[in-house]
Amino acid sequence: MGLNAVLLRSTVVAALGGLLFGFDTVVISGTTQSLTELFHLTPLSLGVTVSSALAGTIIGSMLAGIPGDRWGRRDSLRILAVLYLISAIGCGLAWNWADGMQARARDQGYRGQFVIPVPSVRLLT
Repeated sequence: MGLNAVLLRSTVVAALGGLLFGFDTVVISGTTQSLTELFHLTPLSLGVTVSSALAGTIIGSMLAGIPGDRWGRRDSLRILAVLYLISAIGCGLAWNWADGMQARARDQGYRGQFVIPVPSVRLLT
C-alpha cells in the first residue's frame, strides 16, 4: 500500500495543528524567569500564567463547533488563523501582566478551537 496524496496532505495538516501546542509549551517554559522578573510575579501568578494555556485550550475546544457550523470548517480556520495572529501580537506587546493574561487567554482559546476542525479538513487540496 503506497502513500497517496490525500493521506499525505491530511498528515501534514494534522502535524501543523499539533505544532501549535508544542511550540507554545516550549515558548512559555523558556520565559518563566523573564516573566517573573519583568512583571514581579509571585509563584501563584506565575502558575496562573503558565497554566492558563490549558484552561484557554479547553474552553476554546468546547466552543469550536460554533464557528465550524456557522461558516464551515475551512472558513472558520481561516478566521481563527487571523484572530490567533492578532492575539499573538497582543501577547508580545503586553505592557502589564493583566493585559498579557487577557491576550494569552484569547490566544489559547483560538488555539483550542483549532483542535476540532484541523484533523478533518484537507486545507491543502
